[in-house]
Amino acid sequence: SGPGVDDPDGRHAGRPQARGAEALRRAGLPALLIPARHGGGGATWCTAYQVVREVAAVNGDIGLLLGHHYLLSWTPALFGTGEDRERAWPSAAAGSRLWGGAPDPRDTSVLTLTPRPHGGFALDGTTAITAGAVLADRLALGATRAGTGEPLMVLVDPDGPGVARAEGGTATAPNGTVLFSGAAVSEDDVIGRPGPGALSLMASAIQLMVAQVSIGIAEGALDAARAHAVGRTRPWPLGQARRTGDAYLAGAYGGLLAQVRAARALADLAVDDLAPAL
Repeated sequence: SGPGVDDPDGRHAGRPQARGAEALRRAGLPALLIPARHGGGGATWCTAYQVVREVAAVNGDIGLLLGHHYLLSWTPALFGTGEDRERAWPSAAAGSRLWGGAPDPRDTSVLTLTPRPHGGFALDGTTAITAGAVLADRLALGATRAGTGEPLMVLVDPDGPGVARAEGGTATAPNGTVLFSGAAVSEDDVIGRPGPGALSLMASAIQLMVAQVSIGIAEGALDAARAHAVGRTRPWPLGQARRTGDAYLAGAYGGLLAQVRAARALADLAVDDLAPAL
């Protein structure tokens, strides 16, 4: 049977949430972090992390999709040159494109980039991408250059020839798997050669993004719990409460809320420390 009332996008059945991704595009959120001179929103990383947390409070899957997008769309800044940014960002901002792929460029073990005789490269291999592979307008991922073993970060058109996305998932190719068979990668789509410093920054940014998504999910759950308790519960008949509400439930809720708010404050301090480096 199709998705039910509590699962309108089928996320619990493993189906992609195309409606949520389209809502992000309509709101212009994919372009939020891209600098204004390249056509984006020019927001700071502090704002981007806060937006991810707010989205995750409503839908954790879409919050994670947006968080991965922000990390991936920033790879031209971390790994590339000014020319790379001039090529990649204006079109991404204009189309409010969602980027999917592998945020960690060190994951290059299964993808090979082979130079073509007349320029450009051919990408071959199979990789399991959890960061929005099915919904992405652009894929950013790490690959190893054939012959030299050089790690490179590349951009790929997910709808181009030689690219197959396992949208439904099978026993041999789970949902999120992408197969590359001679997929064309131009010289301009090689956006970086990751260095140690940039890799360390990306690793920290990934962990902090996951923390913000988790905090958003917790905040959303507590909001739902509070609404349920206020609307549907009654005091224990033998207790001392004289009005609607349960003192034990309120105490438990308050304790959880204090923990979540403390986690949020700590995560925001970490963002303040990391954002200037990003």
